[in-house]
Amino acid sequence: MEVIDILSPETANLPNFTVNTAVNFVNVVGIAGPGAVLHSCNGSFSSFARGDNFTILSCGIFIPERFTIYDYPPDALDYSAPIVSLSATLGGGVVPVLTFGNNGELKLPFMNYEFSIGVFTDVEKNGLVDPTFKLVTFFPLIANSLSISMVDVPAALNGIKFNVVPFFKVLHNFPLTV
Repeated sequence: MEVIDILSPETANLPNFTVNTAVNFVNVVGIAGPGAVLHSCNGSFSSFARGDNFTILSCGIFIPERFTIYDYPPDALDYSAPIVSLSATLGGGVVPVLTFGNNGELKLPFMNYEFSIGVFTDVEKNGLVDPTFKLVTFFPLIANSLSISMVDVPAALNGIKFNVVPFFKVLHNFPLTV
């Protein structure tokens, strides 16, 4: 059996920004602490079964349609795009999924775009040998590396919080569990 799930953090753990039209841009408040566990679309399932290898079909970030990413500062060439990470829970901690991007990190230069990846992840070779494991993300990986433009945003939106949604489309063999 093959299952495709679109995984993203729960709403309470999503990166977000609050509109402030008095400035040119605001920074996205990212996922802090141990990262955010990725859940299936219905929100209740997040654990992969032992031995469930998976293929990351695509990933991306969604920003509400009215907004755009603010121009990056010229001295930030190393961080010219927000970076999303993909890790997995293991023994009470998290380990990077090494087959995703560069040691578990990937730059996402465009918003509202699905980046096709097609990366197979052999769970045993990645050391994910717990009875179940969960995928975890940090986004944006580097603090203040993602800013949202406030240029031409209506003042009526001041003070309203909007979410930025990182997502991963994953093909796997066993149904996710709680």
